[in-house]
Amino acid sequence: MSIHDNSIQSYYDHINSGAKFKQREKVFKFVEYCGKHTDRAIAEAIGIERSDVRARISKLVKDGMLEEVGNTKCPVTGKIVRVVDIPRAEVQKELDL
Repeated sequence: MSIHDNSIQSYYDHINSGAKFKQREKVFKFVEYCGKHTDRAIAEAIGIERSDVRARISKLVKDGMLEEVGNTKCPVTGKIVRVVDIPRAEVQKELDL
């Protein structure tokens, strides 16, 4: 299976634009200020495609900036989905100040 040249160019344009990092920042700031949410709720709130938000959240979780804090039933799909929040250690640090 080959990837179309336009798709490859689009990918590199996206990477070089810094959009991925801007999206990560938007996701993190939203959760930081609004608390725990699902991927879908974050995507709808900040106006980014769900697939992009999922990738940004997964990277933020991997980097320890967000953590999965539970599951909930999605009111739209009825499926069980993850809920993410700022790591509890970070929240506690803020409360201790």
